[in-house]
Amino acid sequence: MRFAIFLTALALRAQQAPNCPGFQNCLYTPVNDTEFSGQVVPITYDDVTGTERTLEVFVRVPNVRGRMPVVIWAHGGGDGLAQANAGVFERPSKLTAGAGYLTITPAFRPRTPEQKKPLCEFLGATTEELCGVINTPAWDRPYDIQAIIKLLRRENTREESPLFGRIDLERIAVGGHSAGSGGTFSVAGAYRNFLDKRYGGVEYFEDPAPIAFIVLSPSAPGDSHMFDTSYRNSQTSWDNVTRPVLMLSGDGDAHEQVPHGRKVVFDHLPEANGTHYRFWFNDVAFGHGQFGEDPCDVAGRRKCDSFLQAWGSAILSYLDGYVLKNQRAMDYLNNGYATRITPPSFTIDMSRK
Repeated sequence: MRFAIFLTALALRAQQAPNCPGFQNCLYTPVNDTEFSGQVVPITYDDVTGTERTLEVFVRVPNVRGRMPVVIWAHGGGDGLAQANAGVFERPSKLTAGAGYLTITPAFRPRTPEQKKPLCEFLGATTEELCGVINTPAWDRPYDIQAIIKLLRRENTREESPLFGRIDLERIAVGGHSAGSGGTFSVAGAYRNFLDKRYGGVEYFEDPAPIAFIVLSPSAPGDSHMFDTSYRNSQTSWDNVTRPVLMLSGDGDAHEQVPHGRKVVFDHLPEANGTHYRFWFNDVAFGHGQFGEDPCDVAGRRKCDSFLQAWGSAILSYLDGYVLKNQRAMDYLNNGYATRITPPSFTIDMSRK
């Protein structure tokens, strides 16, 4: 009798154990695993008004041979940051640099009132009140990302540069958290509404170079100048985003926007032959900051470990699959193995379109 009970318990345990062939404990290990070094680099360019704009980026260079793929991480926060350092968007940046990606983390510098004035004039804000409703980091982020891509091109061909010939310009990804997701989406082709006029596409924000995009806690319609349909139109900000996108969010990702608002962003993306992914964490313990750079210290050690393992495995398998074209990573991603890491205390839903 006891032996029968023992066998039954083993059978139940086997049924409950995650089944991820080739991936121990359903974890994804990246193609590369390396140390890296980092430093601050300034970038200067002329904006759409002809005004000089300067920002800083933190560049993490992995210790690998040959040409490196690239990830540009756009931090959140509607007010921007004045200076770059190793602590800006640290967790995802260390994740990708350690996986062998040349990782660029900008600080999106806010404009002074004097710097904001010409942009307001360009956008048709003829009064101080109208100028006040314009979120200038929302406008500047995609242009800052474009400036980073131009810098990469220059450094890759400049013989004096330590990155001369080291950058794989055909393998660039862009990722962002919260307000940074708006900049990420804009570079991918999304439109934004400033004073009832839509801006986007290659004429303004879109850059053709990146081949994959990651959005963590994306801004909901009505926030960061992103829009969905209304009685006056049938278009949304995201209608033209056709390159691969990975989205991570969940029930606890409320912040200043209801979770449904963030969740619906994925529904607005067009069908893309299964290259758009949404991982939705069904637990209120993981808040807005945990999907970006905040430490996971609110849900208990075991639950936080599982969250971070799933979060990191989804990001790295997506990048290795779509940027490095690694079939093992694609198999992991498309089989949804990252959803099986979690303990029974919470679940993750994966959607594709």
